[in-house]
Amino acid sequence: VAQGKSLSETDVVMLTVRRADLLVGSYSATLTIESDGGSVALDVSMAVVAAAPNTQPVADAGPNQEVPAGKTVYLNGTGSRDDDGDNLTYRWRSEQGIDITNASASRASFVAGAVGTYAFVLIVNDGTIDSASDVVTITVNPLPNTKPVADAGPDQEVTVGERVQL
Repeated sequence: VAQGKSLSETDVVMLTVRRADLLVGSYSATLTIESDGGSVALDVSMAVVAAAPNTQPVADAGPNQEVPAGKTVYLNGTGSRDDDGDNLTYRWRSEQGIDITNASASRASFVAGAVGTYAFVLIVNDGTIDSASDVVTITVNPLPNTKPVADAGPDQEVTVGERVQL
């Protein structure tokens, strides 16, 4: 209350107690208000409640995939979650240093280059804490082998001893 002002019976006074050593529970105390006209003692009670703890988000890098070389591969982290309902940020990285398009999005991509097996790691964050990492394995297979097509060109008629170009 500002100096020179008084409280009426309907005024609400907010009291904040800041102590790091209070545990969750109920407390009672006596609040004494003093003024030039005397003092008034009030019995007050308060409850100390704990803030809900933040739970660690869960990264889900999606299922393992097998793809042919040269194909664009889509990484899908949309199955990741935060049980507190916090918004998530995403971080994709390749164990082998492959360039990832949209590496900070829930859906990222890369072009499958050389034949081999590659690991991609996803970590999500809820604004407070990182998830454990989740890994998706992408196996890049060679392009399927197809029968060659032989084409000797159009039929030709030549005489003996004449040069033939195929």
